[in-house]
Amino acid sequence: ILDEAQNATLHEIITFITRCSDNTPVILLGDTWQADIRNSGFSTFVENFTDINNIGFMELGEEYQMRSKLITDIYKKYKQILAKS
Repeated sequence: ILDEAQNATLHEIITFITRCSDNTPVILLGDTWQADIRNSGFSTFVENFTDINNIGFMELGEEYQMRSKLITDIYKKYKQILAKS
């Protein structure tokens, strides 16, 4: 399991995955809205590699957010501001 994958470069993600054997399940967890690095490879990976056989993708919506409702409201407002610019 690679948690906080939004803070990994594409090279680091590929390095992590290619170290696994055939029978090793790999899970990448990440939130593109919380990337702390400029060139996050997580979005690039999701956009370009999920069409490969045996790679799946699941996006969890706001209903899975485990923090306070305030966090959900802040994210909604932030996304609206970004959409305007």
